[in-house]
Parts: sequence; structure tokens; C-alpha cells
Amino acid sequence: MKDPFTQDYLHSRNGGVITSASNPDTTLTLNWTRASDNYTAEADLKYFVYRSDSDNISTVQNAVDNGTLLNVGGSADINTYNVSGLNPGTTYYFNVIVEDEAGYKAAYSSLEIESPLEP
Repeated sequence: MKDPFTQDYLHSRNGGVITSASNPDTTLTLNWTRASDNYTAEADLKYFVYRSDSDNISTVQNAVDNGTLLNVGGSADINTYNVSGLNPGTTYYFNVIVEDEAGYKAAYSSLEIESPLEP
């Protein structure tokens, strides 16, 4: 049972940094370090991956308001996500929002990616 006098802390780790690995053509893989929470087990944290065409998803609220949610409903216990259907030579912005069982959310640092031009 949760102690009502203890603050609930949800933290992205590694400074909340998202990295990517380019895949062939119009796909890429996003990677991040799993978050931590002082109440919710790491395996029970849910991750929501957002994409935008503009640099407007750097906070939880901005991601929800301006981004396109790629994994509807979120995914528990993940630290990687494959993105497909990107247009060559287009700049995209990505962010990951983590949510604990109490509904608290934290944003990672958004990532800007330009998909490679077609060969």
C-alpha cells in the first residue's frame, strides 16, 4: 500500500534521452532508457511514443495536444520502438511519455530526425 505521506516520483533515466538507429529506407528504431518510479514497478510503467512534423512535443501536454500517438494505448515495459512509413528527406520529431500506475506522466527529451533521402 502506498504511504500517503511519501511523494510519488516518476523519472526518465539518462536525462530522458531518446536515440535512434537508422534502418533501410523509411524506417527507424527509437531507443531510450527505461524510467523509474518509487511506487510502480519498472515492468508496469507504460510508454507512449509521439511523432510530430514540428518541434512542438517537448512536454507531456504538448505531446498530447500536438503529436500523433504511434502506439495507441501505450506499451508496458519497452525501451525501443520501430517507426515505419517515414517520407525520405523529411524532418520528424519524436518524444516518449512514460506513465506510472497512479497516472503521473513524464516526458523524455524530444528527438529531431531527418529521414535519409532515397538512394
